[in-house]
Amino acid sequence: MINCRILKQVLALNEEKNFARAAKKLHLSQPTLTRNIQALEEKMGHKLFDRSPRNLQLTTFGEMVVRHAEKIVNAASLLENEIAQFLNLQSGYLKIGVGPFLAETSFSEAIGLFNEKYPQIHIKSAVDHWENLHSQLRNEKIEFFVAETSGLENSDNLEIIPFQAHPGFFYCRQDHPILEKETIRLADFMQYSMVFPKLPKRMLQMLKIDARFQINQKQQAFIECENVGMSKKIVLNSLAIGLGTYAIVSKLLRHHGIKIIPFSHKALKTNHGIVKLKSHTLSPAAQEFISILTQAEDKLCTDEAHYFSKNSKFVLSNS
Repeated sequence: MINCRILKQVLALNEEKNFARAAKKLHLSQPTLTRNIQALEEKMGHKLFDRSPRNLQLTTFGEMVVRHAEKIVNAASLLENEIAQFLNLQSGYLKIGVGPFLAETSFSEAIGLFNEKYPQIHIKSAVDHWENLHSQLRNEKIEFFVAETSGLENSDNLEIIPFQAHPGFFYCRQDHPILEKETIRLADFMQYSMVFPKLPKRMLQMLKIDARFQINQKQQAFIECENVGMSKKIVLNSLAIGLGTYAIVSKLLRHHGIKIIPFSHKALKTNHGIVKLKSHTLSPAAQEFISILTQAEDKLCTDEAHYFSKNSKFVLSNS
């Protein structure tokens, strides 16, 4: 096995045609360089250089070795350069997934902050519910994803880093008739269409519907929608009721486009986290993105807590 270090010495000696000058260029002593070249020639069984008092000349065998050595050393140099760029986040790809709620909030903010800091990293993001994202993760189409995790906690091959839970709530447009009720119960929601993404088991149990969104004939139809922006527009233009968190509807709350419905339940909270394969080591880009995302989530939690501290009427006891 010939190592790249010795090949670099051969190339330097061929360029300088002199042991003393080549040794100086390589930051080696002349005897060390001489011994290394002699050892290589003995290993190969052929001379690389014809030596004369004034200079060195490649043998025919040496010309063949130099021709291949140049390719090997150049390839190694390119590899070292690309590794350095990869580790320093100067190049590469980041393939990640996200659930619909986080796509609308901290995740999008984190992508912007990451891109501003590392504009040479190509980012490909997939927005979907946790089951489809899990499938993409298993097939290594994404490096990790951030989404609902309650349906994945028994998966032995996954590592889950939980996020702090965000309180969830139902919301409607500000002139919705349900707001006229003095006490609002779960049955009252069933008089109207409800706009949901794919729901975890705890939410389905709360709403007393099965995984296929089957309902009885007295209930309005559910609207299953993974696009949060589309869901908000549906609520603003109908009597449909949406499901969200403060970060998702904060702008609509500030501009009085919608109102939070005064109803709470223990199932109404997020259960989000970072999900990766246990066997997979995250790339430097993925690790840095997660750090930025975590900071964005912390800021979101602070803003959310501030809002609810000023609007405590929305924090009600569990039904």
